[in-house]
Amino acid sequence: MRRLVSEVFASPARLDTAKIAPKQQPGDESLRIRAGLLYALCRCMQGIEERIVYILRSNADPSRHYVGITTNVLDRLKWHNHGPSGHTVDHRPWSLVVSLEFPTGKAGVSFETYLKSGSGRAFAKRHFSAAHGC
Repeated sequence: MRRLVSEVFASPARLDTAKIAPKQQPGDESLRIRAGLLYALCRCMQGIEERIVYILRSNADPSRHYVGITTNVLDRLKWHNHGPSGHTVDHRPWSLVVSLEFPTGKAGVSFETYLKSGSGRAFAKRHFSAAHGC
């Protein structure tokens, strides 16, 4: 097991179970279980994809908005309101306007980038403004 873990830590991006697990016998589920555990271990080491895009509105200046991406919206909101530094410090406190979860981190990053563009800001203003009850 020690060799198994050290090989996973040495190269978490490449997981070749044929090299690190014994050959599977007919009806033996241990290889499948071990491969699943190794995959889970690698996912933990690489981190969970940030795939929740959120928009915050400043309570102090409601014309101010902030767009970001995270894995945990409530923790990130606490950080924006109480964290030591960042782009949001001067306009505290912040309230959550909307959060959108995407199936992949890549899709989330693409939408966050769009919301930070000129047309994305117009889209957010049209769909998530205070006039629409947000």
